[in-house]
Amino acid sequence: MRKDGEKTWISEEGTRINEHTLLELYKVHSEAEISHLESHYKYRNYYTTILSALLTIFVGGMFQFYKEPFALTLPFLLIFIVILSEFGKMTIDRYYKRFLESVTILAKTENALGLDTGIKVDSKPTRILWPYDRQIIPDRWISDRVQSPSGKKYENSQEFISDRMKMGDNRIAHRTFRSFQIVSIILALISILVFLQVYGLFDLCKLFVA
Repeated sequence: MRKDGEKTWISEEGTRINEHTLLELYKVHSEAEISHLESHYKYRNYYTTILSALLTIFVGGMFQFYKEPFALTLPFLLIFIVILSEFGKMTIDRYYKRFLESVTILAKTENALGLDTGIKVDSKPTRILWPYDRQIIPDRWISDRVQSPSGKKYENSQEFISDRMKMGDNRIAHRTFRSFQIVSIILALISILVFLQVYGLFDLCKLFVA
């Protein structure tokens, strides 16, 4: 029930939305934002730990057993690393996108509540913290929401999400997984040269056929 003097907003369908509802929405998505980012970190670390272990097994195996016939199976670990890196990218993208979606919901809620616009103090306190600030939300947060670092203006939240997916922690994580893939390809080429040196082309073909 609406109280006297309470602000309300009306949706396109005519549903009234009051401050309490918006604040509850803000609380839910503040927690979701943190949760999605934590999941992003967790799965990034999870995949990089497994990939590092597989790479270590390959390098150790090649150094010790490169003359043994079963060493020919070791390069399959590199193929698995490349594939697993792709799964890692898809997993972190999913959680980072959810994180950015929560960011946009919080930004819209802050805008509806007027937290990103100029505010006035309704009384005369003896001291105002940072009296020259225009609004509660930091200026950088507001500018980041409306345009990219290159100066491109966002027309909607989807443009913001698409652009930010290629930035920040997600970009670093993608570079990490890409590094695993590049290193794996280089090691695969080196291992082929090693096997050719050890067995020769003819004997190597016979081993694979056998």
